Amino acid sequence: MFSSRFSLAARRIQLRGLRGATRWKSGFSKNSVVQKGSFKRFAVLALSLGSGFYAGNYVGEHWPGAKQHFPGPSTTALHEIEPPSYASEEDIRNAIEELRKVVDPFRVRVDDVDLEHHADNGLSPNKIRSANKPRCVIYPLSTEEVSRIMKIAYKYNVPVVPYSGATSLEGHLRSSRNGIVIDTSRMNKVLEVCADDLDVRVQAGVGWMQLNDYLANTPGYEHLMFGCDCGPSAHVCGMVNTNAAGVHANRYGPMAHNVVSLTAVLADGTVIKTKRKPRKSSAGYNLTGMLIGSEGTLAVITEVILRLQVKSPYETVAMVQFPRIFDCTTAVSELFKLGLQMNAVEFMDADTISCINESNLITREYKNLPTLYLKLGGLNKSIVHAQIDEVKKVCKKFGAQTFEFAKNKEEADELFSARKNALYVLMEHGYTKLDERSKLWITDVAVPLSKLATTVEEITQLFDDCPLSHAVIGHVADGNIHYCVFYTPEQYEQCSEVVAKMVDIGLKYDGTCSGEHGIGTGKRKYLEKELSASTINTMRKIKMALDPKRILNPDKIFKTDPEDHSY
Repeated sequence: MFSSRFSLAARRIQLRGLRGATRWKSGFSKNSVVQKGSFKRFAVLALSLGSGFYAGNYVGEHWPGAKQHFPGPSTTALHEIEPPSYASEEDIRNAIEELRKVVDPFRVRVDDVDLEHHADNGLSPNKIRSANKPRCVIYPLSTEEVSRIMKIAYKYNVPVVPYSGATSLEGHLRSSRNGIVIDTSRMNKVLEVCADDLDVRVQAGVGWMQLNDYLANTPGYEHLMFGCDCGPSAHVCGMVNTNAAGVHANRYGPMAHNVVSLTAVLADGTVIKTKRKPRKSSAGYNLTGMLIGSEGTLAVITEVILRLQVKSPYETVAMVQFPRIFDCTTAVSELFKLGLQMNAVEFMDADTISCINESNLITREYKNLPTLYLKLGGLNKSIVHAQIDEVKKVCKKFGAQTFEFAKNKEEADELFSARKNALYVLMEHGYTKLDERSKLWITDVAVPLSKLATTVEEITQLFDDCPLSHAVIGHVADGNIHYCVFYTPEQYEQCSEVVAKMVDIGLKYDGTCSGEHGIGTGKRKYLEKELSASTINTMRKIKMALDPKRILNPDKIFKTDPEDHSY
């Protein structure tokens, strides 16, 4: 702002000097007698012109704001910006004192337990930019409080990490700079349900399971549900920030398909609402879409209007087992060619099934074979059973060895519970069966459905050729496969290398390095492979326009510090 005003003032000096020069020249000729004071006026003119041009040039070349905030091209490359200038320890202390004046001091926490808990959630294995303990954690209750917090953070250049459900897998919550954390988990109110419009307005800290429980237990809303089915503890704001998807994405889509509108707070404390409630709108830029998947780097999400779905009046679960993973994925492609509408199509490999059999999660034992779990729903039992008959035919064609479906809700819940709890079963397996130091590297890729079978076959061979134990889980209807790799501290580098090769295979088949987990710090280097430099530079341009001080969730998605030499 100051650089712009300084440049404008310098140009005004130049223009005044030029206007003076024009008037002076028009009254002067070779035959004119030089008036007393002419040389004085000439000297003033020369000084005005010289100082004006010098000031303008100096600002353009040396004032950091011009280079940092408003570089000339349509994109912003990393080398075109200066390193960010963040708050000193004294600045942070002053900011915290001001924060205590605008937010209840009991919700501005500086105790070690809160700070350690919010430094990182520990779920990302990558070692890019070690976590710093934040200087304070703030628990706002409203959009207005978030706005006040951001105004103070902006004033002092204090980095801010948005935090809520803490289920992120790619380092989004890591405090990579000395700063503060805004934890929106106490903004957990369901504000308004509109059953006629099939939407609901919630605060950012509402969990998707909390929302579905609220709907199921509120008279008049029992027939409604929110479609995205992610990790059990996930909150709406985090799901928006990573464009999360989950088990039901095949039917209801990822978060991008389920968000009507957002209320968000920008870096300087400005509050925006991205659109109104109509499901169709061609009014201006799609700011809703821009903020979805932005991982807290452009704004702090405070309220969300979500689409609701009507539950299938009748639903059941089918379980199908195949001799090979390739058979599973090929059968899924064939099912979709028939136009069958399924609520979920989930996959687990033989190793995952083996771990489930070892656990006490289920009351029966399954064959250790690649397995599909399918949710089929419809208006009534007859329609769903007609679908089951078609699914049977296709699966038999591709060598299915076991096919069974639930006869009632209790059986359906038990069948599908194996899939929903698979991650926890794998974590327990690593600790108790492999090595008590064992950790789980959870990563994913997504490819077009037509390339799924080939991709999975090639990645499976990659893992079979390495000594690391692993398991495969997938939302195969979306072409999204999760690989869960067990490793000890000594095996970290080896695990990192095989994960990188896995991502390369996914990219080779026109896929993405992240189907639903986001980029964070964990997949920055893969994003550079997936997208062109010009695409990332366009993203950086948007980041610099909305957050010129780079205080919102620094170092996530792509680099904004030219002195950051990590991946």
